[in-house]
Amino acid sequence: MAGLVVLHVSDQPANIARALSAAELITSREPMRVQVVVNGEAITGLSGSEPIGAGEGVSVWACERALKQRGLPPDGLRPGVGTVPSAVIALANAQHEGAAYIRI
Repeated sequence: MAGLVVLHVSDQPANIARALSAAELITSREPMRVQVVVNGEAITGLSGSEPIGAGEGVSVWACERALKQRGLPPDGLRPGVGTVPSAVIALANAQHEGAAYIRI
């Protein structure tokens, strides 16, 4: 089974592109899955109509709490982005299950 790496983006929307680049590097060199979990100020970078462009083995998740705090509707997320009720809980669960955690 492939390992799991969780990339956490919370500061700046531009860091989402950095996380996707890191995810592409990881999955191109190692048999791993990558989850990009976004909350905080960075959440605004997931709004729009342009597809997120995550490669195979990469998923992108927006924190529903962060969306609500900023008045952003979940249906305004870029295609390919899913949601989790809470980024903090998603990150804790992934780490509990053995995922590697990297903050971007």
